[in-house]
Amino acid sequence: MSTPCTNNNTSFIITKVANNMVFCSPAGHAMFARGFYVFDDNTSKTDESGGSSASYSTAKYGNTTSSWAPPQLTRIKNWGFNMVGPFSNAYARPVWSGQTVKVPFILFENSSSYSLTNNQGWGKGPVKDFLHMATATWKGYRPGCGIADYRDPNWAAYVAGTMVNDYVTVQTANASASDKGYLLGVSFDDSDCLHGFGAGPDFATQPSGNNDFRLATWQCSFRRQPMRALRRSRSTPTATCTSGNNCMTC
Repeated sequence: MSTPCTNNNTSFIITKVANNMVFCSPAGHAMFARGFYVFDDNTSKTDESGGSSASYSTAKYGNTTSSWAPPQLTRIKNWGFNMVGPFSNAYARPVWSGQTVKVPFILFENSSSYSLTNNQGWGKGPVKDFLHMATATWKGYRPGCGIADYRDPNWAAYVAGTMVNDYVTVQTANASASDKGYLLGVSFDDSDCLHGFGAGPDFATQPSGNNDFRLATWQCSFRRQPMRALRRSRSTPTATCTSGNNCMTC
């Protein structure tokens, strides 16, 4: 977009231009982000000829990383795209030192599923899994990667550890100021392994009072139902929780 906007920072901001919320670049240009989710080419799935997309790319470019990414970025820019999204190839990011075709990007980290085992030792210990206590009576969704307890202090510690230890964030932190300026924002976790987040403090909710982003109501319900499953299996009375109650003591 050639529409001007005001940005006094060295990074992208979100601002309103006319009636549209848009990104505003450090240079003061409005941008509506259009890009790929999983901009990558490492699949090993084969076609009827026995080759894979990765094998064809390797044959043409030499690899599916440093030699593949720059010409593909040029290609998608010619198609009208202007950024790369989560799960994209590390060599597609402008903070890679060898990148010659630089576009804005979203920094992505995936912590919650790894926090359950304190993978790499980046936290203070394993995080509790909500589904650990669920019996066969629980008929809700059971993601294979589990559901982390977001109120467990170990979860916050693991997220903090990810941000200072993982290659993606370290690479971005060590990049030049101009390359950091391509950062649009940060996305955390795949929704397959991240359930239960609710409204933040920005807007009122209906009913009111549900502005804990960790979604106290959902957490109440989610903790209550597995517990009810356990209680029913033992033929004991079931307590009733309301949205404002502390369900660990219901």
